[in-house]
Amino acid sequence: MKTSALITLIVVILIFGITLFTLLRTETGKEIPGTSAGANENTPKINEIPLPQPSQTYNVEMINHAYSPKVLIIKKGDTVIWTNNDKTTTHTVTSTGGKELSSKFLKYEENYTHTFDKEGKFFYYCIAHASEHGEVIVE
Repeated sequence: MKTSALITLIVVILIFGITLFTLLRTETGKEIPGTSAGANENTPKINEIPLPQPSQTYNVEMINHAYSPKVLIIKKGDTVIWTNNDKTTTHTVTSTGGKELSSKFLKYEENYTHTFDKEGKFFYYCIAHASEHGEVIVE
């Protein structure tokens, strides 16, 4: 008799636990979106929700009268650092149109930093060397 009472108690505890678990997973009697029972093709899965990406920093080198890389593709909010690695001359980073980029004349190992807050194509050149030009594409 004691064994059947113990088995009955275990069954009641299991039923109570399952019921409690089910109630905790639901909200006002409906399945919470994203769980298996309430999910459908329109319910985004947790791993499919895009997370904001941290801003990136990119480097452009000024050497041998050229920018390297010449074209850079970045995201809105990213930062570009131009560094003069030419020991014998100065360089600038100057917008071809507009005033987005406007550095001073940079001596050897000096740099110019700019964070791009809007999308678009940004063309630039070196005032001292007309053939030296580059482009930043912000997506």
